[in-house]
Amino acid sequence: MGVKGLAPFIRKQCPQYSVKRGLREYYGRVIAIDASFLMCRFVKVMEEKTKQPHMIGLYNFLNEVFEYSIRPLFVFDGNPPQEKGRGDVGLLVKEMRDDWKRFLQDLGLCYVEAPGEAEAQCAILEMRGLVYAVVTDDLDSIALSRHACYLDAITVRV
Repeated sequence: MGVKGLAPFIRKQCPQYSVKRGLREYYGRVIAIDASFLMCRFVKVMEEKTKQPHMIGLYNFLNEVFEYSIRPLFVFDGNPPQEKGRGDVGLLVKEMRDDWKRFLQDLGLCYVEAPGEAEAQCAILEMRGLVYAVVTDDLDSIALSRHACYLDAITVRV
């Protein structure tokens, strides 16, 4: 949804919460991952290099996650809030989400579908102590989290 002016405020007043960190800092931890954020990042970075950037990106990301014994919990967006509207999600995005879910299942990895937006569900998981960190680029997450929510927390090798 967006908290107006939150991003500049966080960066100025609380820079420790918007620092990019490497995955090694989460060695052996459980982290919640906003799947839509990560998928969009992979597509944006690699769409001209491969026909399936979302899958290549996920594969590379998981290799790095496993290198640091991190246990990922992927969180997919559910239904958007009414105020936000449905938008044009498109068949391609659904196919990419389904590709990820099948791949994660084949690897025996966990994922959940949020009742609403993934970043909010990630923050709830972190607040309840079920995950150590949240990986998302959505600054709204900090408003939902009682602990540090590592915003845009990772530098991903692609």
